[in-house]
Amino acid sequence: MKAQIVFITAAIAVFSLMVSGCKQTSQTETPKPKAEVKDTVKKVPVVNTEEAVNEISKYRAEGEAKLVANKLTRKEFELKGDKVKENIKQKWEKMDAYYDGDKLVRIMLYPHKGISERTEEFYLKDGKLVFAFIQDVGPKHEGKDTGEPGKEFYFQNNSLIKYSNTSTDKVSNPEEEKKLYETKLPYEVSELLEVIGH
Repeated sequence: MKAQIVFITAAIAVFSLMVSGCKQTSQTETPKPKAEVKDTVKKVPVVNTEEAVNEISKYRAEGEAKLVANKLTRKEFELKGDKVKENIKQKWEKMDAYYDGDKLVRIMLYPHKGISERTEEFYLKDGKLVFAFIQDVGPKHEGKDTGEPGKEFYFQNNSLIKYSNTSTDKVSNPEEEKKLYETKLPYEVSELLEVIGH
């Protein structure tokens, strides 16, 4: 009987040590880091439209001042040949590309004589369209046409953030026209950059 009591006492002692050992192990284990949840939704930066438009207007005004003062280098491109797409050849006779140092900052498109008087002017910053100005009656005062009647388009990250139509060309659905130009103008600039070799 004594042997049984000793055996039971020893078994209880061993069991107690095992249980307390498990408790100590679990208390000294380092907690596992929780699984990190990553936000997979692409965050679009909030645009302060008024501030962005003011910055673009200032950029254009500086470009126009440099144009008038002959501080931009102009390269003329006749829009013909295999390198130029048909839709460009049909609408435009020539293009002037203006550089500030080695940076392309302005593109001006001229129509075929006797067919149209419409011109399109683009300002680029870091290779992206930031401003477009369309006049149905050619540039009367190139480089000094700020405030003249026409359609003005302000872009940020290829999105149209402001559209203003002061031309005599009134449209029945301005929202539809806005969507059309938001898609069309950046694409047109990318085609022109191919012609220039950018």
